[in-house]
Order: sequence, then C-alpha cells, then structure tokens
Amino acid sequence: MAFALLAIGSTGARAHQLQVEPIVAILRPQEKFLSIEFTGNVQDITQSVDAKPQEKAGDRFVPAMERRVLAYFNERFIVARDGTPLVAEFVALSAQGNLDPTKAKFRLALRYPLDATTRQSTWHLENRLLDYLPNARVIVTANGTSRTLAHGEQAELDTEALATNLLRNLRDFAVLGVEHIFTGPDHLLFIVALLLVSTSFPQLVKTLTGFTIAHSVTLALSALSIMVLDSRLTDILVALSIVYVGLENLLVFRKAARENTSANTIKHRFVVAGAFGLVHGFGFSGILREIGLPEGLARFWSLLAFNLGVEAAQIVVAGIAFPLLLAWRRRTLDRGATGPRQWASNLQAASALVVLAGGKWLVERVFLG
Repeated sequence: MAFALLAIGSTGARAHQLQVEPIVAILRPQEKFLSIEFTGNVQDITQSVDAKPQEKAGDRFVPAMERRVLAYFNERFIVARDGTPLVAEFVALSAQGNLDPTKAKFRLALRYPLDATTRQSTWHLENRLLDYLPNARVIVTANGTSRTLAHGEQAELDTEALATNLLRNLRDFAVLGVEHIFTGPDHLLFIVALLLVSTSFPQLVKTLTGFTIAHSVTLALSALSIMVLDSRLTDILVALSIVYVGLENLLVFRKAARENTSANTIKHRFVVAGAFGLVHGFGFSGILREIGLPEGLARFWSLLAFNLGVEAAQIVVAGIAFPLLLAWRRRTLDRGATGPRQWASNLQAASALVVLAGGKWLVERVFLG
C-alpha cells in the first residue's frame, strides 16, 4: 500500500460537512523524479496567492503568478524525506478559460527530483493548503490508492512501493491518452468535422488513418523533445484546423444543396487530415512533456501506450458518431420530399456550427493568449 496515514497533525473538530471543493493531487513516480499533478477550483489558487485579474489571460498565467504558486505549494504542501523538505520544480500551470470562475478548474504540474537516496527512503506528506477555508481537503492518489488529508494532516509515503513499474506505467499512460481526447473538445470537434463528409466505412478508415499516422509522428517527436512547437501556437493552429475543415465542408454541402445532389467526399481529405494531424500531434504531446516520460525502455512503451489510448478514444468517438450520422442521412433521404437537398442543408448547418466553434477558440487563443 502506498500510504500509511499517521494520526499526527490532525486538528479541529469535523462536525461540519465539506464546504469547499477538494484539491486532487495525483502522484506519478518516474525513474528520476516524482511528478505531482494538482487540480482544483481556480478561485482557490488565485485567492491563495492574491492573484490580480491581469495575471490571467485565457487558460494561462503570467510568470510572476506561476512563481508565487510554486512558492505557495512548496511552503504549504510538504514533501519531506527524513524531516528535510524537498523543493518542487515548476512544470506547468493552466486553468480553464472563459468559464464561470466558481466552476473553472486549475491544473498545476510539479516535479520533485529523485536521487539514489530518495528512491530508497520513506517520504512524508503534509497538507497545509487552503488554511483559510473551512474543511479544506486534499485527495492524494498514488498507485491506485487514495487518501483524503484535512488541513494539518500527514501521510507516510513508501517510495519503494511507488517504484516505477512498467505495467502500471502502460495502464496509466493509456488512460491518460483516452482522457486527453475526451477532455479535449477541440480534438473531438475536429474528428467529427472529418466524419461529416465520409459516406462509407472505407472512406472513414482512409481519413482517420491519415490523421493517425501524422499525429503519431509529431506526438513522438515532441514528447521526446526532438521537435517542439510552442504550446500557444499549437493551440492556435488546432483551432485553425477546425475552422478550415468546417469551411471546406460548408462549401461542399452548399454546392450539393444548390445542385440537389448528395455531397461528394472530398478527394483530398486524406491529405488534409494528415496535414492537420501533424498539428494535433503537438497538442497531444503537451501533457506528456508536462508530466514527463519514464527513463529507459519504459519511455518507449509509455509513449506507445499513450498513443494507443488516444487511438482507442478516437475509435470510440468514430464508432458512435459515424453510425449515427449514416442513420441520420438514411432517414433524411428516405423522406423523399426534399431528398438530397435537405440532407445537404442539414450538414451545411452542422458545418456552420463547427466553423463558429473553431472561430471562437481561434479568437480566444490569438487575442487572449
């Protein structure tokens, strides 16, 4: 078991119910460092370091804010070995932008360097975050085990129990790949936009194959730091890819509606999917660069597992969306009165929504950073 909770440091009565959203701390051990990813309500972290409105633009924070957050967590979430606190290194800080601030989440990635000594010792965790909030909690998760720490409570962490394990890494990185797709609305919308002009299974396979091959290449190059693209530029290009595909669909369906024919598959869609797949691969790699890949042979297998997780999520999305799309098409065409014109008009409206969504993200990422 990864944790043995200590009775030391428990303070205050617990008669009140939980009044604030807990912070979740996910520990991911690697060969040379321990990665901890914190998530929680963005207001908690901004209030904790007295952030100013101008220090946040979109989903990013200014460097001064990042430094204060790092100092706050080093001071308030103690990771110690033999009584000596370890100093975390900053990796990344982001927050959901343009949402109700009471519901928006932050994500903070920190890294604690390991050496031969720390890998063989017992660490102690102590939670002193959000001490100004009633019943504040941190849920610490590692190696499939979770513990909830109230303010002032401690946990003992056996680092040998958290030693890097290949099978656990494969599972964790595969799950991470699946989560990255299902929590990334821009990637999901791009896939759906590609599906709109696919009228047969072979066409669907061809299009998604182009996308898969391309993003797998840049995912590996970026995750291994061989070729890295600026994250802000990547986000802008991803939004641009959605706008482009939506506009291309819109033109095809508009022509089909005008000619009262079924929309033809765009012959160069394989090339388009491949070209923009290169961009999306850089986007997929961002999370891997933030949390870090394990060393040695585990690096290859973890990268492969993440990519397989991404592919599995894409297959699920296509496997659900494509049959529904074909059923919608068949039902529309079977009505007979409006025939292909009505079907093309429906997809024209759907493509317009794709363009609007992609355009919204594009404006936000260009002007709000």
